[in-house]
Amino acid sequence: MKKIMYKIEDPHENHSQFKKEFFHHAMSSMRRPKLYMESRDGNLFVQTLLPGIIKDTIKIRAKPMKLEITATFKDEVKLFPHKEAHKVIELSEEVIPDEAKAEYSDGILTVTFPLVNPGHEVTDIN
Repeated sequence: MKKIMYKIEDPHENHSQFKKEFFHHAMSSMRRPKLYMESRDGNLFVQTLLPGIIKDTIKIRAKPMKLEITATFKDEVKLFPHKEAHKVIELSEEVIPDEAKAEYSDGILTVTFPLVNPGHEVTDIN
């Protein structure tokens, strides 16, 4: 009779590694809000999801090629183990930071920048 042996792994043996990998991935995806960026009509539109944020705590810093957003979560939001959201976004085109406009509605932050060099759109194609 042939004896077959299987190695049974101790679930606690790699627990700390599992925890580190699992929670690092979960936490990093929570800290990185979903993002949408579009260049249209001479402007760059940047939208990011920030549900459960206190509107008055949103701080936006902008440079010609970078946008930085920080904000604080409401106390009643227990989904997130951290109290602040922080995001640095590399912009796809050079913008005029001093003329930015921002709006926060229904958990979505929209920042609109005028472009430094808006591209010329070709409308006639032969």
